[in-house]
Amino acid sequence: MALYFLAISPLHRRLGRRPKAPVYLVLTLGLSILLQNIVLAIAGGNYKIIPPFVSGTANFFDLVFVARYRILIFIISMVALLALFLFLKYTKIGLAIRAVKENAAAAQAVGIRVNHVYIFTFGLVGVLAGLSGALLTPIYRVFPAVGASLTMKAFAIIVLGEWEI
Repeated sequence: MALYFLAISPLHRRLGRRPKAPVYLVLTLGLSILLQNIVLAIAGGNYKIIPPFVSGTANFFDLVFVARYRILIFIISMVALLALFLFLKYTKIGLAIRAVKENAAAAQAVGIRVNHVYIFTFGLVGVLAGLSGALLTPIYRVFPAVGASLTMKAFAIIVLGEWEI
């Protein structure tokens, strides 16, 4: 949340009505690299292994063996996705988030506090990223740049998603 107030909010005010998405992508990617290097300087570059919460494998029809922890990750992810869907669909703040996404100026004109929606959404994304990181740490060895490959994939998806066909 501090990064929102220190970096994103001032940039938002400075850009005015110009397109913001590409600038935000570059800014947050740069902040990610900065934070990775801060963690590297403080904690060192050693790999850490986090044991899974659940051990063992599940057998499906004597054909497929899946680690129980991966099944747990799938279930928790689906519950989180359903909760996010229901939150965005049936709550006032969810409606406000969807309205700001569609047209921030129109949302502000009908009384939605756009800055509060941005702050809340930034925090919500942080919580979801933390949940995904907590779920994935037993699968990947943990080190300061553990999410770099996933970040690059997400960056490519976002860039491709920005193109309107």
